[in-house]
Amino acid sequence: MNISNYNITPLFSFPLYSVKENFINDEISEYILSLKMINNQTNFISENKNILTTDNKFKNLYTKIKKHINFYIKNILQIDALDIFITQSWINKNKKLNFHHEHCHPNSILSGVIHFNDNESQLIFQRDNQLLNYDFNIKTSNVFNCYEYNFKTEKNSLFIFPSNLKHRVTNNSSDKDRFSLSFNTFFKGTIGDKNKLTLLKI
Repeated sequence: MNISNYNITPLFSFPLYSVKENFINDEISEYILSLKMINNQTNFISENKNILTTDNKFKNLYTKIKKHINFYIKNILQIDALDIFITQSWINKNKKLNFHHEHCHPNSILSGVIHFNDNESQLIFQRDNQLLNYDFNIKTSNVFNCYEYNFKTEKNSLFIFPSNLKHRVTNNSSDKDRFSLSFNTFFKGTIGDKNKLTLLKI
């Protein structure tokens, strides 16, 4: 069938932002090995849950992340005059066969993750509902028909996404420990409209 002159609109899509930059230096890579980690059921996380804002070793990394958060808000979502700040941030450690279960991040606007080392583990984002609510045989998977989408966890890669987007990380199949840093955000400012009875100051 030959059909032309049509348009596809990615309606109600979740904007997943990804970028590679020199986020991690040797000093930080060595430093995270000394951090106190606690058991988190399927992996380990740092005892410090505000590591970007309370540990001076991460000061430069905090500045770089904030730059990308602000770009996402102002240039991707086109939201004006809103101050987004990082609420919590922590280090993840996945030993061999450790993984991150399916989850989202409540009480947060945007969430993100930076990967400290290359790994065979996959970062997988999932949709809440099937597009057509049936288990069809798919000829070629794409962003419209798939239930989940996989991304490589490469060193120095940063992902920023709406906090209600479900995601997980597959098993670490390597003998090398996998490290990443995750964060949540919230906002300060005034949103809504007085005349629409939606005004809110935070």
